[in-house]
Amino acid sequence: MNEIKKKGKDKKTCIILDTNIWIYRTKLLRSILGAAFLYVLYKSDNLLLGLPEVVELEMKKHAKKSGMKASKEIKEQYSIIEKLIGSRDEYNLPSIEDFEQAVEDRIEELKEKIFEIPFKFSHAKGALGRVMDETAPNSYKNQQFKDSAIWESILEISKKYNIIFITEDKSFFKNRSYNKGLASNLEEEVKKNRTNIRIYHSIEDYLKEIKQNPPKLNEHKIIKLIEKLLTPEIENQVENAKINEISNFTISPFLTESPKIVALNFNVTYDLTLIDDLNEDEWIGTLTVEGECLLDIKKYSISNLQLNSFIVTTPENCPIPNKKTAYSRLSTINSGQRKIKYTFKEPLDL
Repeated sequence: MNEIKKKGKDKKTCIILDTNIWIYRTKLLRSILGAAFLYVLYKSDNLLLGLPEVVELEMKKHAKKSGMKASKEIKEQYSIIEKLIGSRDEYNLPSIEDFEQAVEDRIEELKEKIFEIPFKFSHAKGALGRVMDETAPNSYKNQQFKDSAIWESILEISKKYNIIFITEDKSFFKNRSYNKGLASNLEEEVKKNRTNIRIYHSIEDYLKEIKQNPPKLNEHKIIKLIEKLLTPEIENQVENAKINEISNFTISPFLTESPKIVALNFNVTYDLTLIDDLNEDEWIGTLTVEGECLLDIKKYSISNLQLNSFIVTTPENCPIPNKKTAYSRLSTINSGQRKIKYTFKEPLDL
């Protein structure tokens, strides 16, 4: 594996994940990419999983929040079934305490690799200074005390460890751009302290930099397998549109504990023709689906397909509304085009 080589060769590497990665992106590292990440983590004696106390508290808060939201949706949807059928089976849903306990249990399961980072007064004091100075991860009228405290804890342990920080929070990045590295003031602190802190916005991006030597794959064959599974669901989700051919795709393979199973992250873009039935007009757009799955390289079969994002991009003046369930991440608006993200309510059961 390609651990950090340029600096701190004798130091171990501590990987720190933010709350979004822990809870929303990987479901406590139980997603497909989460499993690929754990494979890398456990295979190397040089890697630890850092857990700042602030992140742990946030994990419990958001596990309860997202868990109870899902439970509420189950109750509401199941009541519809009861009214249609006239009866219902009994079922039990987790309590709010169960979701908090799930976080604690997962931390216990991973304790061999977890390095806990207690919240200290010095972290709070340093974070307050950053808030007052409005320096990243803060900005004008955007106070981020918790994020500042996390950075203070990272700075402290960077004296002993090389740091990999994986976060989707753009406030840590230069010009809020994922491909520009740390924000300027944070980068200056790292240089001043002569430490080694690298930042990534996703587990996938981190894994791509590790020399895993995955097997050579027939990407066109794989994408046909994925397309076959996606097509019925896409047709069900997209209204007033004709789905055309795939215009672009990427597949990123990652090793797992099983030699014959590879974790895949995929991004598939379709050409899309949106049809305005009222005016008989047509508009050209794209549909992009991003997700994860497992590939059996012996049988060349796909399983555990999960969809992470569903994006329809149309011209700004396109009158056709897209009324779907909004994805949990915020949509963006770019140069004359609008991007609307959707999510499928449940992973495809394949």
